[in-house]
Amino acid sequence: MKIVLGVDDATRARNTADLLQALRFRRASVDVVHVLDGRSESFYPVQGHRPDLIARYLKMQENNANEMLANTFSELKRRDFADVSSYLLMGYLSNKLLDYCSETSADVLAVASSDKGPIEGVLIGSVTRKAIISAPCSVLISKRPVESSRPLNVVLATDHSPYANKCIDAFVRWAPEGIGKLTVVTVFPEQLVKAMTSVVENFKADIGSWVRSELERTNQEVIGRLASLGAASKSRVESGFVVESLERVMQEEGADLMVLGAQGHGFVERMTLGSVSLDLAAKKPFSVLVVRA
Repeated sequence: MKIVLGVDDATRARNTADLLQALRFRRASVDVVHVLDGRSESFYPVQGHRPDLIARYLKMQENNANEMLANTFSELKRRDFADVSSYLLMGYLSNKLLDYCSETSADVLAVASSDKGPIEGVLIGSVTRKAIISAPCSVLISKRPVESSRPLNVVLATDHSPYANKCIDAFVRWAPEGIGKLTVVTVFPEQLVKAMTSVVENFKADIGSWVRSELERTNQEVIGRLASLGAASKSRVESGFVVESLERVMQEEGADLMVLGAQGHGFVERMTLGSVSLDLAAKKPFSVLVVRA
């Protein structure tokens, strides 16, 4: 399993390393990558600087980047990641990082996000937003510190679509060994159930109970597929708006991480299924693993 760890800050890099260590992916190799901003305007902090001062500024940036890479590399080696490499790249941050993931056939891009809140979370230039929309691989967004020595409490969200099932299969193949508690949750819109009930009103059918029963049964099937992870698992079937319901489940379960799938890179997918992943990863205060299959 290939993981690309994008670093831009020493503290956030440690937090992401903690989360990766806690997940304990089997046979994982990690490439630690820092991207120096290659856009020319970034190299001129004050207009009119002499060329020698600009060169010194660039060298300082490079030295700081190399020091952070070296520290993160050493940190990962101390955490028993056997296969670790580090790379300093230059270019536009989001594009360069995603290009590197494509070139190395990475399985997961791991980056940290400082819990910015809903306003900053929708900024077009956000690396998190760019990664969720355009990354060629799965994306792990680390937002909060975790204790890497204790088992993780994870919520896995699914809509039971064929694509969501493929994402679950991919997650199982990665064989994370650090999950102690796993909650499989499905959210269905209450408005849909009410509409269905009005259609079959004359039959006196309890559509809501039937939907919950079927989703509970399907959740249990998913739990069976996740059994190899060795976690204590349970099912939750919720109704309401998807993002708000998932956030509530995360709070009620005291979870460390949410796992869910996001399909495709096109406009339609981003406005529907992808918008849920984007909202959770960019705007909510918990860590998210968006799986692509």
